[in-house]
Amino acid sequence: MSFIPIEDIGGELAAKWLPTVLPVVSNILCGAMVAEKTGEGEGIVQADGVTVELGAWYSTVQSVKHGGEEVAYTFAPNTGDIDYVTGLTKTPYGHTLTLGEKLDPGTVLTLQGVYGFKIIPESMQALLASMIRGLEDASTGADRITSKSIEDVSVSYQRDTTTPVLRKTVDSFASVIDMWALCDKPLGVGQLAMPRPLPAVPYWIGDGDGLDV
Repeated sequence: MSFIPIEDIGGELAAKWLPTVLPVVSNILCGAMVAEKTGEGEGIVQADGVTVELGAWYSTVQSVKHGGEEVAYTFAPNTGDIDYVTGLTKTPYGHTLTLGEKLDPGTVLTLQGVYGFKIIPESMQALLASMIRGLEDASTGADRITSKSIEDVSVSYQRDTTTPVLRKTVDSFASVIDMWALCDKPLGVGQLAMPRPLPAVPYWIGDGDGLDV
């Protein structure tokens, strides 16, 4: 059985459009959407020396080793869909853990645990379903209403063709994407890293005065 419930996200339409949608979603979520596996993985110690960034969403971490020796850690997964009946997280996942003692930033640790999804969370399913429906409607013209009469008033509509179909869904599901993406702010724009600070030119000197800076 696939970890993507095709029948729940569109059936035949899902089978038709998933080859188009999946690479886009995988890229946006930075590779987060993978099938559940039990085995070995890696984590990288971050700048504070105790936070370890994992390469996938883990539901269980069984051991963490450095140089073949086990190290103390705390793994507290807290990301997941909320059960609308109980108000609790259905299956919590995490992609970071905390070490008991500091290690050098950049140190690679070996983990044993369960990562990925047996069935992708419902919020991911909704994202896929929306993309699939959007592509289907755009291909058939179902998202376009040319005219509609209400009593003696005629109203014309035109589909917005200036925004790509998938972009509309991405914008609508920004909070879901931020929740599940393995990279920071996947929809944001990064800041340029300059090799040195730019000089502050005095206001009375023009740009064309040939400063050697």
